[in-house]
Amino acid sequence: MNIIQNKRRFKLIGLLISFLMIISLMYAFYLAPSSAGSVVYGVDVSHWQGTINWNSVYSAGYRFAFVKASEGVSYQDPNFVTNMANAKAAGLYVGAYHFARPDNNAPETEADHFVDVAGSYIKNGYLRPVLDLETGTSLGWSALSDWANRWLQRVQALTGVEPIIYVNSYYANHLASYLASYDLWIAHYTTASQPNTGIWSTWAFWQYTDSGSVPGISGNVDLNKFNGDLTTLATNFVIGGSGNGSSTYTHYLVFEVTASTLNVRTGPGTSYSKVGTVSSGQRYVAVETASSGSLTWYKFWYDGQLRWVAATGYTKVVPWSNVIKVTASTLNVRSGPSTGYSIIGQVHKDEMYVKHGSYGNWFKIYFKGRSYAWVYSSYTQSQSQPGNNYFVFEVTATNLNVRTGPSTSYSKVGQIHNGQKYVVIDVVSSGSLTWYKFWYDGQARWCAATGYTKVVTWSNVFEVTATNLNVRSGPSTAYSIIGTIHNGEMYVKYGTSGSWYHFWYAGRTDAWSHSGYVRDV
Repeated sequence: MNIIQNKRRFKLIGLLISFLMIISLMYAFYLAPSSAGSVVYGVDVSHWQGTINWNSVYSAGYRFAFVKASEGVSYQDPNFVTNMANAKAAGLYVGAYHFARPDNNAPETEADHFVDVAGSYIKNGYLRPVLDLETGTSLGWSALSDWANRWLQRVQALTGVEPIIYVNSYYANHLASYLASYDLWIAHYTTASQPNTGIWSTWAFWQYTDSGSVPGISGNVDLNKFNGDLTTLATNFVIGGSGNGSSTYTHYLVFEVTASTLNVRTGPGTSYSKVGTVSSGQRYVAVETASSGSLTWYKFWYDGQLRWVAATGYTKVVPWSNVIKVTASTLNVRSGPSTGYSIIGQVHKDEMYVKHGSYGNWFKIYFKGRSYAWVYSSYTQSQSQPGNNYFVFEVTATNLNVRTGPSTSYSKVGQIHNGQKYVVIDVVSSGSLTWYKFWYDGQARWCAATGYTKVVTWSNVFEVTATNLNVRSGPSTAYSIIGTIHNGEMYVKYGTSGSWYHFWYAGRTDAWSHSGYVRDV
């Protein structure tokens, strides 16, 4: 009897120990951030969390927060501004999210409302904005995917910043695959080591519970982890690349169609649906570039929405001129210069188009491939070229002369070569040629663009932060100095060795500079 009782006693003790271990593991996984390793934890909040002591949140180990800004077309979270200010002051990386109501509203209208509410926080030092997609399945998955895509495109067009999309695993398995081009914040409450991300191959943020407990926050709160370390978070998800208020760079440019006709598609590839054409000589404002196979694609405003055309071989970049920006929330486009003409479409606030004529108070624009589209000028604003409007080009000629000015009458100072990439800082026309201004040998130089270059996706660009930075022939101070670059200049790197960046400099492929005196942009 005593032996049996002892066995029962030991069994009960073992069960108690196992139970306590499970509780401890659950606490570690669901309630508290890790104090070791490189995992970065964060929270997402709204007014439901009441007044938050953000200093306590930071002290508990949390390093980022997403804050509800808006919902639908009129709601603003009453605690949004306070939460944003106090979370940032406490030292967290903080960003805004919008709760979508696709069943009730147009995506452009909701996007405009979100930017009206949160626009002042979609800038350097803040996390990229988020679309919170939890409703709308009554539309059907195809229509809901299109709704989300249009919202994401609209916010990016208005702010110059690519948003993040938040969905749960069920949505992630049913939305259209083209949405996987956006970074994912996944909601999946599971004990598995990784969430189910559906059409996405990976995740950026993982909301792993909605019942966390955090010092400084009353009641339950959503807990999240970032898929990387703090440096990666600051580099890839904080606007400006480092959260230190440094400059951002928009990549808008004006392109002219050189093909007789050019297909317009819903995405950057020939697999996307064709929705129309543009014609030779027409000019549009590109807001983004993307690569697909051997082609570069331009994203531009076409029919009141963002569409795509293949750029390589079919377009040329031209100087920024005659660009207008829509200032009304919605503006009718008409077939002639008065309200007596029929409405053929609509454009929206902050979209930009190139005008090619005027009549009285009406501007003639290229719209949906048409050259007889008109808008009332009082609801537009002439748009000077955005500051820091830089883009990257790649040399397609075997060798291309570099000159001191934008024409063949200027002195030749060197050559750049096929496959090399540089950052354009200005565009001018001279005769039949377009010329690009770029950093070449620590100075601004020029090359002929037309027929000798192509615009490519902005990537691997770094900006010099030192007043003067030596350029060496190899990745250490033991190598000879071959030149000097300066604060604010930007170059394209194509390799690294330890703490050194390998880049194209003055047409050379053996140029290196120390990464401690530059920043990625």
